[in-house]
Amino acid sequence: MDAGTVRAASLLATAYRRRKQMAALPPDLVPQTLLEAYAIQELLVSTWGGESIGWKLSCTSSVAQSALGFDEPCRGRVMAGSVDQSPATIAGNKYFMRLIEPEFAFRLKNDLPPSAAPFSFEDVVGAVEALIPVIEIVDTAYEDWTSVGVLSLIADNMLSGGLVLGEPIENWNERDLAAHEVSLSVNGETVTAGRGGNVLDHPVNALTWLANDLPSMGMGLRAGEIIATGLSTGLAHAEAGDTAVADFGDWGQVTVVFTDV
Repeated sequence: MDAGTVRAASLLATAYRRRKQMAALPPDLVPQTLLEAYAIQELLVSTWGGESIGWKLSCTSSVAQSALGFDEPCRGRVMAGSVDQSPATIAGNKYFMRLIEPEFAFRLKNDLPPSAAPFSFEDVVGAVEALIPVIEIVDTAYEDWTSVGVLSLIADNMLSGGLVLGEPIENWNERDLAAHEVSLSVNGETVTAGRGGNVLDHPVNALTWLANDLPSMGMGLRAGEIIATGLSTGLAHAEAGDTAVADFGDWGQVTVVFTDV
């Protein structure tokens, strides 16, 4: 493995271990291509240990693409230790930051292996076991995530902090998911709202992208994995001590409380 990849992953892992953010990767370690960025990501996740139970997608909405200056989807891993069930109470200092995003996630019932790619929208729908309303907690080892560039963010597991899961919805495909609305409140005040169509026109489009992107690196999606498809509203922040509630209408609410300690 390239020595620069090893050094970059080690610096990021050290930032998390010491709970001290870094300004950026040294200039000679900043990835220059998507392949380099994902190689660092894979090594970082391997360094953490634990089980990867799915994926989080980013840059699947105009809001996220504008914030990151990148016009195509990208991905990070979801680790088992970063997933909580709603209503969740999480230590306010567990993450470096608490950028929170209501998202439509999916849990798979069937594999989507690289050997069977490319997959159609219908193929992917058929592999879904349930839709899960979630709040994603965005986190990063960088002091200013908006300034380091998307390749450095991909290297840092693409801002993947944690997921808070709502109740699974098995009959989700009987609805117009693109039109389904969601709002986010912090301490009882609505701060942003959106709908499923903000995610590449339909959240399944994002999942289809992932199913067809992973084979380029010899990977595929596995039954049981959870995939968060990206930001469906505007961006919102929570502070330690705040309560955030994502309201998915009759699909329920997802609640997370960040403690003061």
